[in-house]
Amino acid sequence: SPPSTMALLQGISGASGAITAMTCFYPLDFIRSVIQTEDEYKYLGTIAALRKYTQEHGWQALYKGLRSMLVCLAASNFVYFNVYNTLKSRLQNPNQQELPFLSGLLIGILAGVSNVLSTTPLWVANMRLRFQKNSQSNDGIFHTLQQIYRNEGIQGLWSGVGPSLMLVCNPAIQIPCCEVGNKHLSLPNRATLRRYGSLSCWVNAPWAIVMSSLSASWPSSQAQR
Repeated sequence: SPPSTMALLQGISGASGAITAMTCFYPLDFIRSVIQTEDEYKYLGTIAALRKYTQEHGWQALYKGLRSMLVCLAASNFVYFNVYNTLKSRLQNPNQQELPFLSGLLIGILAGVSNVLSTTPLWVANMRLRFQKNSQSNDGIFHTLQQIYRNEGIQGLWSGVGPSLMLVCNPAIQIPCCEVGNKHLSLPNRATLRRYGSLSCWVNAPWAIVMSSLSASWPSSQAQR
């Protein structure tokens, strides 16, 4: 397949994976935000907070803002993986199996910057929807975008873009680490690798996430708060 088609497919795959994962675990992500922002939940554990929140608001409330979150995740992952694989295909030598780590890191940073600059308005609107106090409001993400632009101007749509740009180091480190892990854990037989390729992803992904978190994204996320 042409490189542009492969990059497009990678973007669609990244968006699909993010949507699936977030749909499954959204209540945990939601209750994490509740614990961080509401004093009455601050000192509760995850299970206790889930129980208290569902008793007070119903289990449906745990999915508040899911639709707008999925829009943001789909857009972000599509842009990131599309740009990443497009740049990778242009820079990678046809005889070269993998890019050097530093080259992959640079491509990851460029893809992350592209993602942040193009999708920050969606994330700003998503956060406004998620934490709005008016429970009767059912404004969608695109209506919220219009309201932000009308009330705050173009700068309101890109508020917080600075800290977000600092966080591009997370996927920029994570994906090259995962590719390095795949290279070293690859099984010698290609047929066997195809058969157990998903297993190597399960092994490499947590390692890559830990590496990216310890090296840069954790301090950046704390600074963002």
